[in-house]
Amino acid sequence: MYGPAIPPKNPGIAILLSFLFGPLGMLYSTVSGGLIMLGANFLILILGFLTLGLGYLLWFFTWFGGIVWAYMAAEEHNRRLTPPYR
Repeated sequence: MYGPAIPPKNPGIAILLSFLFGPLGMLYSTVSGGLIMLGANFLILILGFLTLGLGYLLWFFTWFGGIVWAYMAAEEHNRRLTPPYR
């Protein structure tokens, strides 16, 4: 007996959501990745407060890294859905 079909994830939607909403947009493609990046951004928020704003420069790298991670997670999800060729 077959279970319910798992729908593929659109990598373009993953990029758009993570660009617009950051770690919250990553939840579309990878829940664990979204939570990890949310925690990283929270730590950067604290670091930026303690360094009088200097730590906020790291925010760009986590934002861009989240976009790349969301794309790769959507591609990996779709790769696992397709059966291997024989």
